[in-house]
Amino acid sequence: MKRMDHRSVGELLLEVTDDGCGLVGPARGTGLGLLSMRQRAEEIGGTLEIINGPDGTTVRARLPLEEPR
Repeated sequence: MKRMDHRSVGELLLEVTDDGCGLVGPARGTGLGLLSMRQRAEEIGGTLEIINGPDGTTVRARLPLEEPR
């Protein structure tokens, strides 16, 4: 698993990648994990991406940073 955070102007990038076989087909779990993460990111003006590939899966969140007062 790789973890990375990166700040660019006004944005925080959070990324988690595993080295598994990736997701097979649409997610059919009974949980709300990824859905809830996406909704929370969007509520504050951010995004959540799920990138699936043969070498693993990456979850990437881009979140706005508030300007200092």
